[in-house]
Formats: sequence, structure tokens, C-alpha cells
Amino acid sequence: MAFHRRHGVLHIESLSIQDLAKQYGTPLYLYSKHIILEKLAHYRRGLGDCDHVICFPVKCNSNQALLHFLRRQGCGFDVASSGELLRVLEIHCNPQKIVFSGVGKSTYELKLGLEVGIKCFNTESWQEIDRLEEIARSSGTVAPVSVRVNPDVDVATHPYLATGLKSNKFGIPLEEAPELYSRIRSSPFLQAEGVDCHVGSQILHLQPLLEARDCLLELVNRVGKSGVDLNFVDLGGGIGVPYRPNDPSPDISEWVRTLAAPIASKGMQVIIEPGRSLLAESGVLVTTIEYLKRGCRNFAIVDASMTELIRPALYGSYHRVEEVIRRESEGQIYDVVGPVCENSDVLAEERLLRVFPGDSLVIFHAGAYGSSMSSNFSSRTRAAEVMVDKNASYLIRERESEEELRRRDHLLPEVAFK
Repeated sequence: MAFHRRHGVLHIESLSIQDLAKQYGTPLYLYSKHIILEKLAHYRRGLGDCDHVICFPVKCNSNQALLHFLRRQGCGFDVASSGELLRVLEIHCNPQKIVFSGVGKSTYELKLGLEVGIKCFNTESWQEIDRLEEIARSSGTVAPVSVRVNPDVDVATHPYLATGLKSNKFGIPLEEAPELYSRIRSSPFLQAEGVDCHVGSQILHLQPLLEARDCLLELVNRVGKSGVDLNFVDLGGGIGVPYRPNDPSPDISEWVRTLAAPIASKGMQVIIEPGRSLLAESGVLVTTIEYLKRGCRNFAIVDASMTELIRPALYGSYHRVEEVIRRESEGQIYDVVGPVCENSDVLAEERLLRVFPGDSLVIFHAGAYGSSMSSNFSSRTRAAEVMVDKNASYLIRERESEEELRRRDHLLPEVAFK
């Protein structure tokens, strides 16, 4: 196991987390290379020999070292901004393994994607198609497009993570898609390449994904009869991870095999965009206890906060918490809270801990949407990040300095005070 104990001390692969916390300081993100490779292998087994591209969504974790590592493993990328596109181009990703998603692509972003020759734009509105066509016409090129459809499939997840309902901002209503494909087919500057769907995140049961896939295949057949032959089906991502002790743990290989089989049987390419299920379990956030405050509720006040891990404050998310050094004592129930002056700065509630000030805690399942959603609120510096490979550790992002936070600010000149 990548996370295990030796003589009561929690280790990541072959290294003591206590030693890593001393070496790099806290708050600290640690990632296990072994777990990332293990999760990626599950996807590859499920996809087998079918024509496919695994496109990691950069929003999940945008660390350049992690992106480069995934690229070296053969992954492509799903980007949702020009900044993300430039990140993956910088690590020399083949543009033909990049899909560009997002409901609000700017003219600059569409031009950039077209110039570098990405695989496809996952378009989400009629107006986006019009804008993209005009850009392609002006540059004398043909824009590769797919339509992100909204199949109105409900998933049992947090409302903020559900993206496939009619009430959501994402995608084209399924009933409008055939007409939009006809619109694309009529343009010499647009080429319909595929169809795309993403119904939500943190999905722990297969049925909603099957429903969405079947909607896509029905649409493929329908538009095919009108002369629009599509090359790929993009299933999006969404497979969840067991954050809570009793959460089901999806069988990634079996799920992906089941989802991909009817697409592959039509001779179409399968695109899948795993993010959370690839990285969440590989990463932990290490934090140090500053104070223990006891009263009607007990608080373990730590040096990490909602600025390092906003998911509990934003979604009410649960993350497992363990002591780095496990003591043989009775322990007490604590809320694990950060130093930020917000009541929402709570990382975990009512956890049994055997700790003293100065001890370290590990917050699990932090590899996805941890670092990438971190902020400088309260002028806090972003945490360092480290990749662990067996008995070696590599700093993959330096801790920000307080000087860096001030560097881009400019004081008003004296004339402004007159």
C-alpha cells in the first residue's frame, strides 16, 4: 500500500511523512507516484485495445510536473481556459490529444486553440458555434468541433457537481443537438468530429453514466442518418472516489469496459476524461497542529486552512484525517480547523484524535481539486508540493513567499492623493 504505518508512523511509499514534513514544512501536499500509475492502469485495462484517448482535465490539478508525468504516460488533456491550454503545450503535449471544453470560451481562446491545432472544441452553445465559424473563416481554416449535449440525467452528487441537468449552464439540450449538427454540416469552416457529455462529478453508481452514454449513441445514430458521421464519443469524467469510510468504491476497469464497449463496436474512438478518480487518492495534505482549544467543542487548530483545501467549506465535503504519529492513548473528539478568520474554515468535524500541539495530521484524498482550488485569501502563501517515488521525494512546486504575494501590487503615485 502506498500509505501505511511503520512503528506507528504514517508513511507514503517508503518515506516517513513525519520526516517529509520536517524537510519541506507544512502545509504540504504529497503525491504518490505509485497510486497515479495504479489508477491509470485501471483505465487502460478497461479500455483495452479499443481506439481511445485518456484526456486528464487540467482543472483537477494543474501542477506542471504532474501534467508532464501524465503526458509521458500517454495521456492527453481536457482544458477549459487559455491558461490551461498553454500549460499543456509547454510540456509538449501533442495538440491532437487536447480537447477544449468550457461554456465561455473567449475569442482569444478559440483563436489560440485553432492556431495550435487542437483535436476538438467541445462547443456548448449556438453562439459559440457562430463565433468559432467566423474565426475559422477569417483564418482560412476548418475548426474541428463536437457538441456537448445535456441529456438531463440526474446523478446522486452535490448540486454544485451535477452538470447534466436542464437547469445547469452546461451543454446543448439533447433535443436541439440534431439541428445544431445540421448547422455545423452546412458550414465549410466547421467539421463535426464527435459528441461530448459530462453529467457530473463524484459519481459512485454506474447507472447515470450508462444513461448518458446511451443518449449519446442514440444521437450518433440519428445525426448519422442525416449525413453527419462522427468519429468519437467523449464520455467526460465523473467516476467518484470513496471519501467516506462506507462509500462504495467503483471498479474503474469494469465500469470503463462496460461504458466503452458499444462505442468501440461502432468503430468509433472513445475519449474519457478522468480527473478525481486518477489523482484524489494519490494526494494528501499534511498539516501541523498549532493549538488545542478545549471547551463545549474541542478544536485542533492547524496551519492548513480553507485556502489550501476549500472543498469542505465549499461542498461540505468529508476528508479522512489521521495522525502522522499514532499514540496509544484514549484521545478526544476534535474539529480540525484552520487559522483563517472565517467560521467556514473547518477541514474536518468530530474526529477522534490522539494529539499534542506540534503533531502533524494527514488529510486524505486531497490530490484532486486541492492545490488547483487553493487561494491567497488572508495573504496566505500557497503550499509546497512534493512527488514521492518509492524512497525518493521531488519538490514539484515551491512554497510561495510572502514577498511574491506583494510583488504585483503597485502603490498609487503621490499625484493621486492631491
